[in-house]
Amino acid sequence: MMKYLHLSDFNTLTLLFQLQKQSYAQEAKQIHFYDIPPLKESIEDLRRSDEIFVGYMQQQEILGAISYKVNKGVLDIHRLMVHPNHMRKGIAQALISFILQQKKVVLVATPQKNTPAVNLYVKMGFVKTYSEIVAADLQMQHFRFEPQKVEWNTSTSSISYVSDAQENLICRKKHRRGFLATILF
Repeated sequence: MMKYLHLSDFNTLTLLFQLQKQSYAQEAKQIHFYDIPPLKESIEDLRRSDEIFVGYMQQQEILGAISYKVNKGVLDIHRLMVHPNHMRKGIAQALISFILQQKKVVLVATPQKNTPAVNLYVKMGFVKTYSEIVAADLQMQHFRFEPQKVEWNTSTSSISYVSDAQENLICRKKHRRGFLATILF
């Protein structure tokens, strides 16, 4: 079950902090880079975060969590973490899917050496935008997700994918040729 996490609750904060340490320690080991900021963060640093946190819950346990900020209509994922005992169970995908329901442009970056994360973002429709070297042993891959606009034409019973550039044209067609619906996926 997905649940928005309130870091003002000490129990939630403690569980999230433990999850963060375990998850990012696993990533550090995988990519052979141990200077990851969440590993240096104190519980107080986490509490002061202005990110929005969503947890993947099982009973009272947080098995995974995602955090993000929204700025000018763009959602920027800051953290994605899954407990090492629960990796490869679809939790990260479920958390990302939950975020994508907001129908916003989504940005995210992950270490290029974190192949499972890179593959997951690509699988979910994110597009690689650029990579940057942030430390001698760390290259980050940046991704962007744009909600797809789908046009359903009732007169021809057909679906077509629509680019942002075509959106304005669709609005004009709505008034000339009958009903067209635009749906975001």
